[in-house]
Amino acid sequence: MHDGFLGGGYGVPTIEGRAAIRLAARHGGVFLDPTYTGKAFAGLAAVARGPGPVVFVHTGGEPALFAESP
Repeated sequence: MHDGFLGGGYGVPTIEGRAAIRLAARHGGVFLDPTYTGKAFAGLAAVARGPGPVVFVHTGGEPALFAESP
């Protein structure tokens, strides 16, 4: 578990999260929400640059996709 990418808190999008949302959509066709999964994916990208294996579990978030603008 890593909580270094929460930013201003739950429901507050971050610049890194927004960049991760665009990256996942453009390169993988995966849509991430700005509340949680976008920030989590930003963390994944940062941690994946380091040594060792990384596991990312995307469990949803679709209801939040259109609730807020990223």
